[in-house]
Amino acid sequence: TQIPKPTEAARRGVKSPLEESWDTLKFFAENQLGRIQGGAQDAMDTVREELVPHHLPPLEIPSRSTPSDPTDDDAPAFQEGEEGVRWDANFMIPELPRGSELVFNLKSTWGVGHYIGLTGIEVLDDRGRLIHLSDPKRQLVAEPASINVLPQFQGINDPRTVDKLIDGMNKTTDDLHMWLAPFTPGANHTVTMRLDQ
Repeated sequence: TQIPKPTEAARRGVKSPLEESWDTLKFFAENQLGRIQGGAQDAMDTVREELVPHHLPPLEIPSRSTPSDPTDDDAPAFQEGEEGVRWDANFMIPELPRGSELVFNLKSTWGVGHYIGLTGIEVLDDRGRLIHLSDPKRQLVAEPASINVLPQFQGINDPRTVDKLIDGMNKTTDDLHMWLAPFTPGANHTVTMRLDQ
């Protein structure tokens, strides 16, 4: 049996991109576990209990005789109340919208209070074909960009960046094909896609 010889990069101590990504994910798991399992979350729960009223009045959504204008920023599509999210019955998603810039503003998470993320975004043209970006690094921007903006991630180069949203691996649990960013309740968390003209 032959023992495989180490590669030149391995002899020099240079890690492959996969090893670097794995190290970053291990670093995240070891250093951020407290944010996810208590710690800061317990403190936020205490503040929230003191500041947020426990009994909110029922939310009334006024009825409209004409459909909502999709460009009217003062007409919310949904509102949160005591019973959860209530949709405006007149809200419509426009069919075949036109424009060159899409802005996705993510306002809540699915339970993890300190991080927000997505596995993919697909935009289709009027014929149902996937729209591709010619220069994704310039045309796809997130704010906050990723968890790399956190002080403890400076120099770590976590792989969960916004470019992963259009890598075609949308139905996945693989962290290497996801975008992850810090989440601040009440703040904007945007992903902006500028389409080719």
